[in-house]
Amino acid sequence: MISIPIAANIASHKMQLDLFWNNHQHIYGPDAANKAHAIIILQEDNHPFWNIDIPQTIVKDWHHFYPTRPKEGSLVPLNIQIGLQQILDNYADDQVLELLDCDMFHIRQATDISPADNEFFVNILYEDWHLKSLTENKPIISKHLSVPHNYNGGFVPIIGKAKTFKIIIQTWIDNHLKIYDQNPDPLIRWWAGMYSFQIACSNLNIKMTAKNNCYFPGINNLEEQHHNSHYCCDELFNKKKHLPNLDGLSIETLPDNLYYNRIKEWYLQKVL
Repeated sequence: MISIPIAANIASHKMQLDLFWNNHQHIYGPDAANKAHAIIILQEDNHPFWNIDIPQTIVKDWHHFYPTRPKEGSLVPLNIQIGLQQILDNYADDQVLELLDCDMFHIRQATDISPADNEFFVNILYEDWHLKSLTENKPIISKHLSVPHNYNGGFVPIIGKAKTFKIIIQTWIDNHLKIYDQNPDPLIRWWAGMYSFQIACSNLNIKMTAKNNCYFPGINNLEEQHHNSHYCCDELFNKKKHLPNLDGLSIETLPDNLYYNRIKEWYLQKVL
């Protein structure tokens, strides 16, 4: 499996990607370079000369492909699909990929990584947390469905074969833009990529299989089956407060567990 974090060429994402790569190397050793490939979105003309030796591809951002649209911040999440689309043809159809946000990193070796054809492994914690795609926000999705309901509110880590991503990628993009245009609510617009993923999988008969494979500090409890972590809402290691300069981060106050100990070890390498 190749893990693919999506990063923008901004300082905070550089630090997030450094944390991801530090842990990938710690966990997978010499094989880490065969198990990760970062996509770096070139949001501006300046290329990011980052001192991170993770395998990487620098790609164009969403606005390059939709230049008539205002360059509005709420469309930034579209770069997940746009970035992935630009490298998908580099992979053989049966190559298993793990699509990630940049604020994620492995804490254990991934073991359950064998999705079938036309299947994604997804984490469904988002559904009850904020997506509500099966309940109060179902109308956002239902108007775009061409087949009966067949989605579960899942999202990253998204694990599937390259050919499965190839099947859905343009439909995923197209519906992202539709949801953005039809819903003025800024939160719905920000999560349009999550709603449109449900639509694409449902309409193209891609099975979404729920996996409890990711730790979200502050949202769920760390379990043995978690190989990944997503610190999007971590108040102790807060990406908005502590990145990119590690300002105010006191590692002495972080709990003693596998996730926080990996952050501590990375932190010490950065500051010493």
